[in-house]
This record gives sequence, C-alpha cells and structure tokens, in this order.
Amino acid sequence: MSLPITPTNIATTETAMGLTFPGVFKARMSRTNGGSVRLNDEAWFLIPFWDPTDKRTIRRTSQDIKYETTEMLNSNVGFPEDGVAIAKNSAGDWLVLRNRDGIVGREVWEFTLHGGELHLVLDDVADLWRDTEDPSDE
Repeated sequence: MSLPITPTNIATTETAMGLTFPGVFKARMSRTNGGSVRLNDEAWFLIPFWDPTDKRTIRRTSQDIKYETTEMLNSNVGFPEDGVAIAKNSAGDWLVLRNRDGIVGREVWEFTLHGGELHLVLDDVADLWRDTEDPSDE
C-alpha cells in the first residue's frame, strides 16, 4: 500500500543526500511514496522517501532511497558512483537516476546486478507511471 509523503520529508532526504530530485518525481512520489510500476512488462518496486511521521511510516520507509543508494554504493557490485537507487525488481536489478553535481537527472537507467551493466531505459522519469493506473489521475 502506498502512502503520501509531505514535501518537507522529501526535502529532508534531498538535504541529507546533498541533491535535488526532478520535480515530476517528487510530485508523483508525494502522492504514493513507493508502490510499484511496470516497465517493459516487468514489475518494479519504488523505493520510498524516509517518512518519520509515525510508527507505521517509519517501519514502511526504513529502507528508503538514501539507505538503498548507500548500500548499493558500498556493495562493490559496480553500482554507478553517481547513481541514485529509485526502484528494484525481483531479480535484484535497479532503476537508477543519475546525480550530476547535486541535480538528479530525469533519465532512468537500469543497473543489472548480475553483470553490472547500466543502460538507459527511459528519457523521462515521468514515463515510469505511463502504464500504471492511478485513481487520482481519473
């Protein structure tokens, strides 16, 4: 189940990571803060922003974007140094945004855990939700 998150909590993560996410990504995540999307007929589970609002949101967001990105950067599997982990699939692959001097780009990259390959899958992070139903969009 996806839960909304406040812009203040998103900004806290940005400050802690020393970067700024694309506005469209923040807007969509503020409504769902996680959940899943489909990309190329595959399910991807979005990594939430940390939300310390209450026990339920703390438990649900304990492995947030900052945590997962740090884990991947420290894992010695070839995760890109400028990568920001935003989603993972059941095979252990990751969807990644790239940090360019504190500004996170809109392009979405796939990092394959087995093989350490990185390739562009979407030109715009907004397209992640293209094939995902959202009742608030109706």
